[in-house]
Amino acid sequence: MTNDGIEHHLIRGVTPQRKLFRPGDWAERLAGVVALFVGERCAGNPIASTRLAMPVVEQDIKCLRISNELRRICPDGFAFVMRFASDNDLVVDICRALDDKPGRDPQPERQTSGSKKDRMNELPVPTAATVATESSG
Repeated sequence: MTNDGIEHHLIRGVTPQRKLFRPGDWAERLAGVVALFVGERCAGNPIASTRLAMPVVEQDIKCLRISNELRRICPDGFAFVMRFASDNDLVVDICRALDDKPGRDPQPERQTSGSKKDRMNELPVPTAATVATESSG
């Protein structure tokens, strides 16, 4: 965590219009690009991966967790990832640590990458179930 209190950024694979972002492996692909930026490779693993960009599933939505450490280690890589989120109109949560006590989860702060910040702060986080329900009806 850096001194600004930000622990990580969570790029959610959903647009403000509640459409799931495709292709389905976008988070793994983008994590691989970040690994190339920072030059990290896990021995014996043919897939480029790094602890600074980890694909996760949160509330049934594919996400990419970007450590704020990436901003310090590789500003170009961090800028690339944030530009990707902005260009594709993806929701980005900024997660700050609550305190230094172990076992506490960071508290997310909803933001977007771009000019739609205020509008996004008002939207609830959709899940895959709500996206599927809304798109089928």
